[in-house]
Amino acid sequence: MIWLTPDVARGIVAQARDNAPNEACGVLLGRAGHAPRRVPLTNIDPSPQTGYAADPSELATALMRAVADGEQLQAIYHSHPNGPAIPSRRDIADWGYPDSVMLIAGRDRDSYALAAWKVAYGRVERVELHVGDIRPVESDRPAYSFVQRAVLVMAAVIAAAVVVATAVTLLPPPVVP
Repeated sequence: MIWLTPDVARGIVAQARDNAPNEACGVLLGRAGHAPRRVPLTNIDPSPQTGYAADPSELATALMRAVADGEQLQAIYHSHPNGPAIPSRRDIADWGYPDSVMLIAGRDRDSYALAAWKVAYGRVERVELHVGDIRPVESDRPAYSFVQRAVLVMAAVIAAAVVVATAVTLLPPPVVP
């Protein structure tokens, strides 16, 4: 799951609008469990209307600062000024970050929509995207921790043993002929 504050989401959309008809790009950096900050980067792709390539020196500077600040790369974003927020064939073929999330700001009529994707070796899966001021509860977490599940199983076993023992004591004594 990717969590964005409304300001970060608005910043990505504003950057997409400002760069249209060219694609915009940048990275989201932050500490685990915290909303990331947006770092816009310059698109140096030779065909910026249909692709993006972040300026390597800007990207290196942003990543080195993130490491120094104890942050990590949470997502790489770009825009589709003339299409939906769905990875294009070129996006999928050029993606070299299987452990990162691809965030796309795609054109949806007169506005932009955001969508997050996991792209690994040609396989594409949608990633849950939450925009809000408060960190959401992650839905992919197990309902109970391992210890809680173990305690529940033990309680169920004990309860079953008590039921069986009670049932046995309530049976009439065996009749011996």
